[in-house]
Amino acid sequence: MASCAASASKAALSRLGTVYVSKNRSIFANLAFEEWVFHQHNLEENGDALLVWSNDPAVVVGRHQNPWLEANIPFLDANGIALARRRSGGGTVYHDRGNLNVSLLTSQKQHCRPRNLRRFAESLNRHFGVKIVPNERDDMILQPGDRKISGTAARKAHGRAYHHFTMLVDVDLPFLKKTLKSPWADRIETNATRSVPAKAVGYLGQEVVGVTVEEVQSVVLDTFRSSFEKSVVIESSQVPVDYEKLTWDNVDLREWKWNFGKTPKFTIRLKDGRCTKVEQGVIAEVDGSVEADITTRCEDCSLSPSSTSEAWPPVPLVQSASPTISHFEYLGVEERYDIDSGALKRRFLELQNQVHPDKASAVSEDKKQLFEGHSSRLNSAYKILADPVLRAEYMLNAKEDDKSAESPEFLMEMLEKGEEIEHISSDKKLEVTRTQLLEDVERLKTEMADHFSKAKTDEAAATLVRLRYYLRLLSNVNSRLGFDSK
Repeated sequence: MASCAASASKAALSRLGTVYVSKNRSIFANLAFEEWVFHQHNLEENGDALLVWSNDPAVVVGRHQNPWLEANIPFLDANGIALARRRSGGGTVYHDRGNLNVSLLTSQKQHCRPRNLRRFAESLNRHFGVKIVPNERDDMILQPGDRKISGTAARKAHGRAYHHFTMLVDVDLPFLKKTLKSPWADRIETNATRSVPAKAVGYLGQEVVGVTVEEVQSVVLDTFRSSFEKSVVIESSQVPVDYEKLTWDNVDLREWKWNFGKTPKFTIRLKDGRCTKVEQGVIAEVDGSVEADITTRCEDCSLSPSSTSEAWPPVPLVQSASPTISHFEYLGVEERYDIDSGALKRRFLELQNQVHPDKASAVSEDKKQLFEGHSSRLNSAYKILADPVLRAEYMLNAKEDDKSAESPEFLMEMLEKGEEIEHISSDKKLEVTRTQLLEDVERLKTEMADHFSKAKTDEAAATLVRLRYYLRLLSNVNSRLGFDSK
């Protein structure tokens, strides 16, 4: 690589370059977009390509890494942080909106990580008056203090290559470190690629107060575009990527079997000294013998106290509170709107008894976070699924302030109805109104269930808006009558 960097003197401007800017905030959508660029961008016709993005909190492991070894899975679950596996090698990194991700696509012949990093570091140094120095590991180091602010990974195939790197701009370092501190690290034995911890971690905002990801992105884009006579900018919305499927090689990027099941073989040592062998996320052996009660996939099983002296939570090691597992899956109930509320509550109480934090007193210290993560996710899932409005919003991925389904006629109708109720002075008439509103609410719930069963999401969204308003009216009447608003 040193030779490729040394040969990067003053090259003539290339004819054309392409910039892709992702507006997605999902790590899975951005990884799918990156893969689309890698396979579909025409280097001969459209020149080298640069892709930039910034997404919601996520921990991203390298292709050949072990997420149980690299990440604090209980902490991720408790904080709703996604875990994703990328296609390239390298180490594990933390992303959030204070981090810029950059991916540079070239031909394999032109691929040169040291040259790329040197160019971007020099531009950032000039623009912000800082000292960023690439090192021999192709990290970018912020001086003084030898603080790592950027890590590198790459992928080569089919005569092309991409070099991608992160850039920490503004980040909560204690939080970042917690996401990457595995509670099982000292008990896992594996040949999987291990991340190499930096001596110190920093971010650009430590030297440039108030700097934003957008400012850094602008410098990166200007640096890239300065190498071309002409460049074009394409946003993610202009690219035909199916963000609903989010697949490559027919594998869903959000699925357990990709993010956890692709983990190389490993052994985790129990505290009594015995070992559990895990292959493709499946517990294969415990202390040399195949255990009949734990041969299912890790997301569906647990180690029972009868099979090991170390008690594990009765919910799975990896199913946990992962945001990639739906609330329905997590509670083990069928995904439907007209859910059996009694059965849902019984299931909730059953699981709550299993994962209550008080149970953590019976297990080792490093399991307490797992219990807490499950308990938090369980309470959140039940709260949402037990409420008819929250359940519908969850199924529609709707928001409280989404007005798209509110017609002017409906708004007028609700205003008039609200005024009519405000002018009711007798409790007797209010009780009649309350009875009617209760019937209206039940009717709307039935309509909602019918729409969901027929996959009529537009109709369900419109019904949800009406249900919200009727519940508000009902809450108002209940308050005036002294009833519980629920």
